[in-house]
Order: sequence, then structure tokens, then C-alpha cells
Amino acid sequence: KHAIQTAFRNCGSNNFGDVSWSPDGVRLHFRVVNGSYLLNAEDKTITTVPTETPTADSAWLHKELLAMPLLPEEGAEFPRLALYNLPGNTLDISPLPLSNPMDMQPWGDSEQILVLGTSEDGTQRPYRFNPTDDSISRAFDFIDAAVERISYAPEAGLLAWSTGESTELMKVDGTSLKVFAGVNRAIPHPEGR
Repeated sequence: KHAIQTAFRNCGSNNFGDVSWSPDGVRLHFRVVNGSYLLNAEDKTITTVPTETPTADSAWLHKELLAMPLLPEEGAEFPRLALYNLPGNTLDISPLPLSNPMDMQPWGDSEQILVLGTSEDGTQRPYRFNPTDDSISRAFDFIDAAVERISYAPEAGLLAWSTGESTELMKVDGTSLKVFAGVNRAIPHPEGR
């Protein structure tokens, strides 16, 4: 009726912190208190992702590459970004020079990542991170306010961001389409609907 599929039997509180389907709909990444896992919907197997538990939502860059934010190493200032390559079962870890990374999403080119994070001045803003060379730059710098949540649909050229009190839907060139007062988050449809 509502296009929702249950992936697990109801067994009380599972304490799921994040779930995200791969772009092809075959794998479900989920994190719980003690780790991070992949459910294969075709063969019904569960695989442990070989890293510590991610700190926030993961992002599929494509059907075989998963990005996850991790805590800083002991004594380090910044968190890290783990890229898990499924076919090779390899894990590449890069420093992520932002605090509190969240709302990670593919940038649209299968390589770069949109991530919301707190900069040195204490303001939470969107950034584009390239794990190939560990470069980071401000994304959507026409947004001046602190950003609480962000969602990006590169295929449709749409962006929705929230201050916590309202959410604005925009084109990626900065043209405002609509402000929704009292709305905490909006997710633009990939086809612009």
C-alpha cells in the first residue's frame, strides 16, 4: 500500500542508527550499537562491514561503494571517512577536516560526497569532499545561515536545506522555489517531483 518493505522480523528494539539502500536496491546498510552491516536482499545474507561503527548516516556513492563517517583516531582532532569497496572487500580511510559530519550524500559523480559539517568557526555548513585527494570545499556557498539538515537531488538540480525552524527548496543555482515554515526536513525527488 505504501511501498514499504520490512527487512527484519519485528523483535522489539533493534536500536538501528541508520539504514540506507544501495542505488540498485540489492543491499541495505544498517548500523546498530555494536557495528555496521550489509543485508543482501537477494540471497538474504548479512555481512559485517570491517570497520568500527559509523557515527552518522552512510552514503552509497554507487552500488558497490559505501561512505561512512567514523570517530577521530585517538588523539586526533577530526573525524575520518571510510570508503568500503564491496567487490574488493577493501576499506580506505581518509581524514575529514570537519566536526560532526552528517547528511552524507553522493555529489552526483560517483566520486565526491556532499557532507554537512561544522567548520572551524563553529557553523554547520554543506561541503563537497573528494576522497581521491582528500580535498574539501564549501558547497552551495549562497547559503549564509547555519544548516541543520540538507538533502540534494543532483539529477533534478534541487536542494532542500533546513535551519531547524524552516526548510527551503532551491535550485542548485541558488534560486529559491519555496520556504516551508515549521518543516524540519525535505527530500527532493530525484526526478524533480
